[in-house]
Amino acid sequence: MHGLIGGALRIEHVSACPLSVPLREPFVIASGRVDATRAVEVSVRVAWRGRTADGLGEAACLPPVTREDQGDVLRDVTRAAGELVATPLTGEEGAIEGALAAALPDAPVARAGVETALLDAMARCVGVPLRVLLGGERGEATRALETDVTIAIAEPAVMAKLAREWVARGFRSLKIKVGKDVDADARALEAVARAAPAARLRVDANAGYTAREALALARGCAGMAIECWEQPCAADDHDGLREVADALDAPVVADESVRGFD
Repeated sequence: MHGLIGGALRIEHVSACPLSVPLREPFVIASGRVDATRAVEVSVRVAWRGRTADGLGEAACLPPVTREDQGDVLRDVTRAAGELVATPLTGEEGAIEGALAAALPDAPVARAGVETALLDAMARCVGVPLRVLLGGERGEATRALETDVTIAIAEPAVMAKLAREWVARGFRSLKIKVGKDVDADARALEAVARAAPAARLRVDANAGYTAREALALARGCAGMAIECWEQPCAADDHDGLREVADALDAPVVADESVRGFD
């Protein structure tokens, strides 16, 4: 943790408002469809190290992947605001995490939005990027961050077209949503691989498969540049995740199965 962390921290204000943005195309995954974002914008004002600054965070809701929906987050952040403002803190990592866990014990999405806003405000207080505040020398040396772009479930031709367009815009990794139908998903992945042969594919089933189905899809994708398989099985199917992980060379990444550090 960077040396800038530390010192008395006072949260002066916390508020939340809906962040609902209509999507140009439906966002379809194995467990549902979204036509507009159901997020919450969190605003925080802090006093830290002799300065006051505002920060912004986003609490991203995607039921049923997240238990919390937009209304839940708005209610929980509003309810917790008074407790957070009244709680004296230090800028230490553990103190912030402890205060947020106490104020929002069963609301991880709301907690993430508030924490992001807090850290943004703290970085603004001392005039450095957040990557420097949290990342020390490594953060200070970082000037670029490469991410992927998600292609939602659609007809294979549509997914292939999107893959070509995103690669043309500079993306080298594509997250491909699957999990509704093994045969249709195999056709879609084949179409994407043909359309973007140099791209790395990250396949995300959003807990939509059994282990048997996930392995069937993997066999149908032999030879493709699959970088990882994300949450192929149900969140509580730990045995299924283990079976898939043991059978595949590419890493299996847990998402919906993760509920904390323990």
